[in-house]
Amino acid sequence: MSPFLAVVLAVSFAGSDSESQAIARRAVINFEKDTITALRYEYMARDEKKGKGVEVNHVMTVGGTPYERLVSKNGEPLPPKAEKQQEEKFRKTLQFRRNELKSQHDNRVRKWKEQNRFLEEAPDAFEFTMLPETVMNGRAVYAIECKPKAGYQPRDERGKMFGKIEAKAWIDKADRRIVKLDADTTDSISIGWILERVAKGTHMELEQMRLPDGNWVLKTVSIGGSARIMVVDNKQLDETLTYSDYRAAPDLKPVK
Repeated sequence: MSPFLAVVLAVSFAGSDSESQAIARRAVINFEKDTITALRYEYMARDEKKGKGVEVNHVMTVGGTPYERLVSKNGEPLPPKAEKQQEEKFRKTLQFRRNELKSQHDNRVRKWKEQNRFLEEAPDAFEFTMLPETVMNGRAVYAIECKPKAGYQPRDERGKMFGKIEAKAWIDKADRRIVKLDADTTDSISIGWILERVAKGTHMELEQMRLPDGNWVLKTVSIGGSARIMVVDNKQLDETLTYSDYRAAPDLKPVK
């Protein structure tokens, strides 16, 4: 699953002015910050696709951006040949980033960060309703319902999706972080060039968790529905990403 889907979930309830909108706005700002903070960690990402099995990747930061290394498939370690291929791919990445010019490095990091840039448009796109507060994982949370704002005109091409998503969010009261988010598409939305359209009625969920050091990170991202791939094939989507074993690690600097 593209990280972009996680961003779609996170932006689907940004707002301004009212109490609920102010809470949501702060949660979205923090989500962007936490995406950067996550670079300080290495962790495991379990990707389960219905009918296609399970892959587990070791995610680490190499030269300022994330790098995923496949470590197992369907509960089994990679065979020696596949493991050797992963090692070679990893070494090539280290070598490539080691030889980058500063301008190339800066451009790569900038492009990665700009995946979330269209979040800046989200605060104007939704209407909000504050629901009764509740408790999740032993912590008090706000519950907010959001629906697209009538007549909103997006400034960015990707902003068009805001008018086609309805969601309910639970936000930690103390830390103003997204604890859970459920979202449904009310019409087909465009995601990117490869994954052209996610169909109406697609359900998406996102959960975050608080680490012992107080930082918040992704816990799960899931999507269920259908998509039109490369404008040709309709594919069923039933995928869940589960993140675990977060541990502090410095940016792995490219070496010889």
